[in-house]
Amino acid sequence: FHFYGFLARDTKKKKDFAARINSQKGTHIFFESPKRVLATLEDLTKIFKDFSFCVCREMTKTYESVYRFKGDEFNNIKDQIMEKGEFVILIYNENPPESGGAEHLKKAALDYLEGKKSTKKLAKLLAEITGRDGKEVYKSLCD
Repeated sequence: FHFYGFLARDTKKKKDFAARINSQKGTHIFFESPKRVLATLEDLTKIFKDFSFCVCREMTKTYESVYRFKGDEFNNIKDQIMEKGEFVILIYNENPPESGGAEHLKKAALDYLEGKKSTKKLAKLLAEITGRDGKEVYKSLCD
């Protein structure tokens, strides 16, 4: 599983998060605010129609609620989700797409070799090769 804490509000970071979910097999877990939970689910279920979702509200408490559905079933269940309390969202990706292959890797390598050979570009290239998160690779390069 992959745990992310709270989902970022920034649009670019949300796109990076969606790309990570799409490329990594397993369960992706994050917290969400009750004010943003439905909007977040609306966005993610449009992108990941075949993925399994589980929305947990007030876990381990008296008013615990758990909702399980596929992305394309969200419209059938969204009226049942009370926007109150603490939310944990789980998204399961059973079959991530194949890596971009040789072309994708070639592009990442050329990006690194052209111009400035920055640590950030190297981290991006190594992340493509290893399948690890770019931020983790960057951090390990800087340590």
